[in-house]
Amino acid sequence: MPPVLTKEESKELLALCRSGRLYEVEDWIRAGRSLQIADGVRRTPLQVAVQKGFRSLIELLARNESQVKIKNKALYRAVERRRMDLVELLVKNGAEVASVPFVEVLRTWDPKIIRFFLAHEADLIRDQPFAHALADEVRTAVRIFKECQELRPELAPHLKQQAESALRFFSHTGNLRGATSCSSLVPIPEPKVPWCIPITTMIRNAMVRRSRKHVCLGNWKSCADSQ
Repeated sequence: MPPVLTKEESKELLALCRSGRLYEVEDWIRAGRSLQIADGVRRTPLQVAVQKGFRSLIELLARNESQVKIKNKALYRAVERRRMDLVELLVKNGAEVASVPFVEVLRTWDPKIIRFFLAHEADLIRDQPFAHALADEVRTAVRIFKECQELRPELAPHLKQQAESALRFFSHTGNLRGATSCSSLVPIPEPKVPWCIPITTMIRNAMVRRSRKHVCLGNWKSCADSQ
């Protein structure tokens, strides 16, 4: 572990990062001074640099940061800010793709960032990322889901379960648009197969709940509870 800075030193370093003082930070590192912020200081120099979007400073700090967890937090922030260039830069300098939940990547709505994580073997199963993204009506997730079905056929059963989970959610909430969208992701076999009936029932229920929702005129919750 690198030595920890005092609170005053931490504030000084963060002020330099906040102002984008690249050469001063470079001199700081060249002098052998630590990047380890004092306890109680919430943000790291790398996080501040990402927030400000200073690419050269981010590269300098990431290259000299010894703790992967700090790089990972910066990567999460870069994903939140939808900065593809910073995502690539941080991963190149040691940040771990697996440290960012894939559902957060899907919620960016950014196909480039999503496909970057897919190319770096993001986990499509843990915590059911597609189920949550589809339930949030992230439209980009529908196209990406279909691509994953084609490119990762070994994951088809797991992906199907996630689509069905989102479909059940939409049926329960009466969201016809969401239910219709999810039903297009679930292969429906011949009518005699038992499990195809619940899917059509889910869509029908969504239509019924939607119509009742409009009749309730503002008190949908109490109407739903009375059903």
